[in-house]
Amino acid sequence: VLVTPEGEIKGTDIKGPVAAEAAEKWPRIANLASLIV
Repeated sequence: VLVTPEGEIKGTDIKGPVAAEAAEKWPRIANLASLIV
């Protein structure tokens, strides 16, 4: 996940073997993501 110095999330995709688990653990990030693979 990429974050700007101001704290804004920059990335829009969550990919990888633990993407679903990361989305469950951090729902704010999951809400901002356009794709979870």
